[in-house]
Amino acid sequence: MRFLTLFVAGIIFFFTNPINGFCENFTDKTATKLLHSSFKSSLKPVERIYKLKKGWNKLKAPKDGIDIAKTFAGNAEVTLVAFYAKQLQQWALFFHKDETVEGMANYLFLESLEPDKVFFVKSTKDSSVKIVKKKLSAICKKYLKNKNYLSLVSSGVDKNPAFSKVNQIGVAPRYRSDFHRGYYNDSRILLIYPKLKQIEGKLQSYGPAEPYIKLRYDRNYESKEFFIFDYMNADCYKGIFPSQKIPPYPLLYKFSDKEDSLSE
Repeated sequence: MRFLTLFVAGIIFFFTNPINGFCENFTDKTATKLLHSSFKSSLKPVERIYKLKKGWNKLKAPKDGIDIAKTFAGNAEVTLVAFYAKQLQQWALFFHKDETVEGMANYLFLESLEPDKVFFVKSTKDSSVKIVKKKLSAICKKYLKNKNYLSLVSSGVDKNPAFSKVNQIGVAPRYRSDFHRGYYNDSRILLIYPKLKQIEGKLQSYGPAEPYIKLRYDRNYESKEFFIFDYMNADCYKGIFPSQKIPPYPLLYKFSDKEDSLSE
């Protein structure tokens, strides 16, 4: 009888131990507890490092966002990362490839987060995690640093386009953070556009299919180059504002990895 008891206990341990490929269930009770927990505050990173305590930790994404998958994939102590997307009223979870979460079909898989988003991390012991952010491409970074260009960021979290201070130009991604079915991702779009000495005040519309964005721009931008960095896919694009001489193109030019590496 004692042997049978130990055998059953061993089987239960095998199938519930995260090391053997299984993660504890993320239940409604756990979700409610996290959202209404008595955490003192959201833990902010210090020098791009999170200091985790054993159990659940409430964290805040840094101002330039965080690549959840790359940040936590190499940390065996972290068994689960959870984020509640209010606009979707749905949870997104990250866990290691050799693990599973029961009922995962009810959740999104969490890959990356926009700046300042609050999320939760479960750790088996006190540990440190170094943050990995989505790297801006060399080409887009070069124009971002150019004094003759300005920049504007918009996110799929917001339905309305982000406009510059004088409303001469606006940009918005036309997909949400869960654009890729089953995944939650950083949906920011960075627009890098030339400075204008004079604006007319009449705005034009343009929406290429790749990257999937929409633009509102002053007529004086016509025929001028602009650049787009898509945080979701980590790609840099070049486009030209349409005019009577230059018709709108459905696709913007995407720089290759080779072109980008030559710009570093």
